[in-house]
Amino acid sequence: GEMLHVAEEFIDKNYHPTVICRAYNKALEDAVAVLDKIAMPIDTNDRATMLGLVKSCIGTKFTSQFGDLIA
Repeated sequence: GEMLHVAEEFIDKNYHPTVICRAYNKALEDAVAVLDKIAMPIDTNDRATMLGLVKSCIGTKFTSQFGDLIA
């Protein structure tokens, strides 16, 4: 939703929608490149590592009580 909100300002300034889409695609490519640089390999067969990752991700959305339950 926020991306559409931001795009509205450019549409109001008469930017063509394809220009806005290209800019978003370029931003996506740049973000993926940064993530590729900082990514660390993990062993997806290591249950303890995977549980830690799930708890870390879910812990930001739910209380730790539910993070343990879901993981």
